[in-house]
Amino acid sequence: MNEWAVVVDSSADIRNDTYDMPTDIDLISVPLKILVGAMTFTDDDTLDVSKQIAAMRQEKKESLTACPAPGQFLEAYRGHKKVLCICMTGRLSGTYNAARLAAEMYLEEEPEAMVHCVDSKSTGGSIVLLAKKALELIRSNDDFDAVAKQIDEYNTHTSLVALLGGYENLVKAGRMSAFMGKVAEHLNIKAVIANTAEGTIDIRHKARGLRQAYRMMAEDMKETKDMAGKPIIISHCNNESGALLMCDLLVDMLATSDIEIMKCGGLTSFYVMEGGIIIGY
Repeated sequence: MNEWAVVVDSSADIRNDTYDMPTDIDLISVPLKILVGAMTFTDDDTLDVSKQIAAMRQEKKESLTACPAPGQFLEAYRGHKKVLCICMTGRLSGTYNAARLAAEMYLEEEPEAMVHCVDSKSTGGSIVLLAKKALELIRSNDDFDAVAKQIDEYNTHTSLVALLGGYENLVKAGRMSAFMGKVAEHLNIKAVIANTAEGTIDIRHKARGLRQAYRMMAEDMKETKDMAGKPIIISHCNNESGALLMCDLLVDMLATSDIEIMKCGGLTSFYVMEGGIIIGY
């Protein structure tokens, strides 16, 4: 066990079996759960995402998610002297509050320990970028307060844009009528969403077809900030071909080749569904 730990929730899509885990700093993912009818899917290395999506499509009622209990974060913190915990947006999940409560509990157990919790205001690849930056900062500066301050500053510059693969969740949650969902699918209308500075998610564009949607995502990123040489994380839900096409488009339009492609885990697949793409930048 290392002195430092970078803890994330499972919306970051970081898995032990697919991600190049560091050895000098403990990188720990705390899983959320996806509740589909009578079934519960734990968003960890054992999850079969395709099975989860199939269950969600068969279930007539709305599927739900459950954030980790504070005790799960507490277990991730234990044994470490310095902890950075990076969570999905607190506006859409209780995960960040659970992480903060766990920090208070841990500091009661270990008064000499230090814990800093970060509300990413986002999810998916944005959290991966924050975790990678945290590892970089820790390796260059062992001062806890300095690292915490720098990661908070970096957090203000990360963004997210995503493409929904389907509308099933919106229809079942009552946010879209079944009729409009069928119309959108029939007309091949693709919804492009993005996070806000407050940590909410808005529909940014409605595109006709995938290629137009991909271009709108790239244009949205270009308008948001100068991406030349900047890192990008593309996560896809069973859509590797789309992720590769998106990668080529971003290289051409944004003057960067620092792009990493990952697979969506349970939580991010829950939101974007099969064929969906999430880009953290």
